[in-house]
Amino acid sequence: VQAFEALGRLELDTGRAEAALGHFDAARDLILASPSPDSPQLPSIWNSAGVAYTQLGDWEAARRAYGEGIASGERILGSDSTPVAECLLNLGYMDLLEGNFEDAAARFTRAYAIHEKNHGTESSQAAYAASRLGLLEHYQGNYEGAQRYFEQAMATQARLLPSDHPDLVETHCNLACVNAVLGHPDKALQHLDLAVSNGLNYPQIREDGDLSSLHGNPEFERLADLASGGR
Repeated sequence: VQAFEALGRLELDTGRAEAALGHFDAARDLILASPSPDSPQLPSIWNSAGVAYTQLGDWEAARRAYGEGIASGERILGSDSTPVAECLLNLGYMDLLEGNFEDAAARFTRAYAIHEKNHGTESSQAAYAASRLGLLEHYQGNYEGAQRYFEQAMATQARLLPSDHPDLVETHCNLACVNAVLGHPDKALQHLDLAVSNGLNYPQIREDGDLSSLHGNPEFERLADLASGGR
């Protein structure tokens, strides 16, 4: 089971979602066929399968997988377990993208509380959940609220994660966006520089309406060229 799960995660990290899904299915089938089908690994495997389905564009299957991850996590590990929070965050992000803000808020808030309880307020897990709450505020047009959540997340991520960690790079990019909208171009460019210098790949950066106030700024144009690969 562990070998199949590890192979699946490796395939996910290299963008081979279909191959990853095959490994996660194999791991899950072994667990369910064993004398102890309530393995503590099962919720995380369901969550990883959900990520694979999401990458493949099968959102219905992804929702089912995240739902199974939450149900099995609550049954096997308890309602406040970390795998439950991870599934909630992924399912909530799908809600967010589909405009289901009420459902997203409930899931993000519950996941944040779980991570805060299990890992502490100043943990990378709680910081990631805070960044999802920031995205929710952002999507609803509350840029000052989004800024507060993103700054909370960044303070922890900058202390605990390497500068090129994808979560921290994403938070810098989000802070660039909200600061640009709020009329703080210097702060926006500072965060955008930190995101780009640490690997931000954003081919559509000039199409991002949040950054439109920076268009024509020489520093923005330089960073945009780097983030978009010169496009």
